[in-house]
Amino acid sequence: MNKRRFIGHTIGKYGVIEGEEFHHLVKVLRAYVGMEFILITKKGESYDARVEKIDKKNKRVLARLGGLLENKDTTEDGGIYVAFALIVENRLRFLLEKCTEVGVKGFMPFVAQRSKRKSEKLRDGWLKVIESAVKQSRRAYFPTIYGIANLDATLEKAESIGDIHLLDREGVWIDHINLEKKDHVIFIGPEGGFTIDEKNRIRERARHVVRLGDNVLRSETAAMVASYEFINKIKAKGGEVLVRSSST
Repeated sequence: MNKRRFIGHTIGKYGVIEGEEFHHLVKVLRAYVGMEFILITKKGESYDARVEKIDKKNKRVLARLGGLLENKDTTEDGGIYVAFALIVENRLRFLLEKCTEVGVKGFMPFVAQRSKRKSEKLRDGWLKVIESAVKQSRRAYFPTIYGIANLDATLEKAESIGDIHLLDREGVWIDHINLEKKDHVIFIGPEGGFTIDEKNRIRERARHVVRLGDNVLRSETAAMVASYEFINKIKAKGGEVLVRSSST
């Protein structure tokens, strides 16, 4: 039987569940002393945990931590970051949700000329989407989401992380590229695409310009498909396929 996963933080040998996670654990699942679950922290750690105290007055659950579980999301194989130009809110949330489920290591939202402008006030909602997707996909690692920046600042940050790749229909087929076992950043344009100037600025720093196929994909679809392909390319070098559907 698979254990439920909850996001919280640790204090010494204990895990603490609060807020909406407390409500779901106590009010919905009727938590009881001795109940076992997996605690996930936003530091990328996951633990076996057992409920030791349910504090309804302060709305928190105290759990005794067991062993630290292996985290396959933070191996030396490297990971994928998605740098995406801001798009309409419902599609942006879809991008965050599906890329988290696939196994993306981090997100880098930025403002392009054709972007839909956003406020940092929306960040809390984005984090909730990521939290839900982490639990849904049974991941042990909580992806990083950087603050909204301009294109140049995002390129600078991306270069400090790993190799840059631009998605563009004029690029080489994704099947024809090789990826090293390191971190990679995929740049995704907004609806309407990058301007010529923006595209050239990314090309100057990109290791690859990549196409996914003949069809024109929405930004959120392109991000999900590219993340899936890139992650499996990295893992294939070690004889492992990371991304599998729950039906396989």
